[in-house]
Amino acid sequence: MVPMDESGPGSSNRARVFPFLGTRRSIRCRSLCLIHPSAIRGDVTHERSTEEIQDAALGESLEGKIVAERYRVMRLLGEGGMGAVYQAEHVHIRKTVALKVLHKQMCSVPEVVARFEREAVAAGRIEHQNVAVATDFGRLQDGSFFLVLEYAAGRSLRALLQAAGVLEPRRCAHISRQIADALAAAHALAIVHRDLKPDNIMLIERDGDSDFVKVLDFGIAKVSLTDMADQPALTRIGAVFGTPDYMSPEQALGQPVDARSDLYALGILMFEMLMGSTPFEHDDPAMVLAHQVTVPAPRLPDHVPSPLASLVMALLEKDVMQRPQSAVEVVQALDRFLRGEASEPDLSGGLSLHGAPIPDKLPSAYGATALDLGKRPDPESSGQVSAVSRLGRAPVGTRSQSQALRSLLSKLDPGLAAGKTRLPLWGILAAAVALGAVFLLVTTLIAVAVVSKQDAVPVASSGVIPSLSWHPTNMPDPSRSAMRSEIERIESIAVYKRTLDDWVTLARGYSSMDQHRDSALAYRSVLQLDRSRRYDPRLLADLQRAALEPSAFSLVVNLVEGRAGLGETGVDLLWDIWHDLLKHDQPAQAETAFKKLVILSRRASKPLRVAIELHATDRCNKLMEVVSRAEKMADQRSLDRLQHIQSKTECTQEGCYPCLKKSPSLTRAMQRATSHPAPSRDKGYR
Repeated sequence: MVPMDESGPGSSNRARVFPFLGTRRSIRCRSLCLIHPSAIRGDVTHERSTEEIQDAALGESLEGKIVAERYRVMRLLGEGGMGAVYQAEHVHIRKTVALKVLHKQMCSVPEVVARFEREAVAAGRIEHQNVAVATDFGRLQDGSFFLVLEYAAGRSLRALLQAAGVLEPRRCAHISRQIADALAAAHALAIVHRDLKPDNIMLIERDGDSDFVKVLDFGIAKVSLTDMADQPALTRIGAVFGTPDYMSPEQALGQPVDARSDLYALGILMFEMLMGSTPFEHDDPAMVLAHQVTVPAPRLPDHVPSPLASLVMALLEKDVMQRPQSAVEVVQALDRFLRGEASEPDLSGGLSLHGAPIPDKLPSAYGATALDLGKRPDPESSGQVSAVSRLGRAPVGTRSQSQALRSLLSKLDPGLAAGKTRLPLWGILAAAVALGAVFLLVTTLIAVAVVSKQDAVPVASSGVIPSLSWHPTNMPDPSRSAMRSEIERIESIAVYKRTLDDWVTLARGYSSMDQHRDSALAYRSVLQLDRSRRYDPRLLADLQRAALEPSAFSLVVNLVEGRAGLGETGVDLLWDIWHDLLKHDQPAQAETAFKKLVILSRRASKPLRVAIELHATDRCNKLMEVVSRAEKMADQRSLDRLQHIQSKTECTQEGCYPCLKKSPSLTRAMQRATSHPAPSRDKGYR
């Protein structure tokens, strides 16, 4: 199914027309780039830029033509280096469809064709109201492959989260219940999605339900089928595909993946719907994967109903045996919650919604991957063996890579190769150096597409601020030489073994020695381990100083923007940084800071949002509306701008605001700003 943006066509709307394009980081084979971020947004691969790929691959447009003797192509919806998507109409039954076409030049690459066919098979086999249906697949006269998908208007879960920030618990449960039901149908056919994320969840209007779910994009699904063994072996070794923010620990490690991996991803989705952010936020995908493997998920705040919070925490268990063992169990737990039953979720299993009993062992999709429309996998091909023994059975062409992976993991920890030990942070980073070993399938199609995050959305809070034991008075201020010795001691500790106190000491020590970039990096780790530290005056002061250093400015801004960073407090800090940059005559960085303030104003407190809008607005009519709100919300941060506006109510050559002349709102807003101090950094902006 391809969603239609009801605002109309146009290149500027493509991200909305295709919510499944994604806005988050993806690690996947470039053969999957068809209608994915790198296909449209111009991301750079390790081999060729998108522009170079397009120059070689883009063919003649099909608009206005009839293809496969039955589809009239209406218009192009999106196009990239691998293929294009069109809105089309079946000429006989007058039904609007989405037509995906693989560029002719790409059809000579077996792996690309196999993955395209995989999406067709997965979406075609799953007959469920919450799965986007594939209705046709074939080849055009010029040799290009095409896939016909369901087409409907709506928006992605990503778009909803960007607009709403967080969802009310019952709405989260309603959406999650439908996703789980769709997964139950897929898993009953031994199909594992492997790339669940908000971009791949479509919400449409149906029967009065504006949150009717359609699960999209089975392009990297694992399909445990056996009949066509001559197809390229796409997922037979420890390779990682998907999006790091939503990967299960076993998927991040390249271990066998079964239905419970999708359930972990569902837990991430539910966490994000309830909190406005994923559990593990980081600019570096390797760090995200490390946290997926080693760091327990943060607890949900008290305002999330206990049955729902317990279910999310169960889904996010690192050990697959500790998670719910089937999507059906999740559906049942969510049904109980939506009915208002007060008991904790009972994850004891039961019968499938489709009538088939849930097997004791879920079929793994790690085994045979050939495309078969009929047979179910036998136990051997279903992955009911250890990861190491499966690596030993890898095809000749991949066995050396599999052995290299197993050897690497064994050196890190003998338990890792058998999947019995969690991979530490430094292990993830070491493995990242050898991309072929952990992160990607080592083929000529290897690529890493890292898609920038969209602007962060507000994070829900329990409303209770944890007490802060970390305070400048808690740590003596040693001499410079002693501080250097302490820094060197901590630097000698493996990154994954460093404690919160170690990171705090590093951050403060670097700052005291004017190593502001290193200080900002260390504070980033502090915030990842304990977000309540965003209120600490020492942290805020050090970051404010660091922002004046050109090499650290971007890092500080990233901490302000990131959902796992400073949150609302960061906008207050950025306001002070902006004024510092103006005072220190750094106009370029000051301009950048103010642009970020405008973008992040929706996350700011009401008084700060008014101050930002006053500075960002120069049209009199718009100013009048903002000044009216300032009467009730302004604090001292608005005073300078209000005084400037008042001085311009009489028209001069320098411009004026005549609509505010003798305005009682302006007078009252100034009185309000004068009498309400701005929150202090020394008190954590609270």
